[in-house]
Amino acid sequence: HEDGRVFSVIDTTLGRLEERMLTVKFKGDFHRVFFRNIEYIESRGQMCIIHCTCRHQYGFYRRLHEIEKVLDRRFVRCHRSYIVNMDYILNIENDIKMISGDIVSMAQNRKREIEQIYQKYLEELEKSRVFMPNSFFGCPLVLLLTAPIGNIQLFHSCTTESACTLHLCVATQGYAS
Repeated sequence: HEDGRVFSVIDTTLGRLEERMLTVKFKGDFHRVFFRNIEYIESRGQMCIIHCTCRHQYGFYRRLHEIEKVLDRRFVRCHRSYIVNMDYILNIENDIKMISGDIVSMAQNRKREIEQIYQKYLEELEKSRVFMPNSFFGCPLVLLLTAPIGNIQLFHSCTTESACTLHLCVATQGYAS
């Protein structure tokens, strides 16, 4: 019975870590772009350009509203030509300044609404974070929600982005990796 609960916690947690991505055709090749790597998406006519955190850009033919439908809650449509990843907003004034330094236009008639959406997103993000002093900033596991069930608890630690460990703690058995 206890084993079933352990596996349930692991399955639930690992499901939360699933990487979401867009697949786009760019210069004749298909590319998979993880949501976490998208800083913002720009529309120019019928072409969209994904601006990535690594400064790569992928142009492809699709309408912005079609892309908007598949994105998750970290993205907000701030203008008829832009969708931004709220994880990379530096500040919001008359426009949106991204962490990269890029300036993204914002519909002025939606400024207050966008600020509220961003504030709510930040509040929800803070509530979902668990204090993890051994976490590397930028690691996808940092957003892991621990799920205590009885004496079972999942913990995360890492020293670099490529050296993450998910620990399963069962009070009677200690740690297992």
